[in-house]
Amino acid sequence: MEKVWQPNENQKKFLEVLGNYPDGATLQQIKLDTGIEFKTGSLNNAHMKEKYETTDGEFKIDLVFNGVKIGETTKTWKVYKLK
Repeated sequence: MEKVWQPNENQKKFLEVLGNYPDGATLQQIKLDTGIEFKTGSLNNAHMKEKYETTDGEFKIDLVFNGVKIGETTKTWKVYKLK
């Protein structure tokens, strides 16, 4: 009998939480919103990759020194979205 892959508890929770973001979310955004920290290592197996897609999202970040904005930069993070 062939073994059927089942997501572990962490992977189930990630898919559940990701369902609340129809436009996708970064892992940082999910952590800020929910307090739950997901690590990419537990999400990157072949079976999990069939459940979601990733794209590169560019985000502008303010550079602040002593409470004063001194500039901006752009960072790229993976955006996760259910398929």
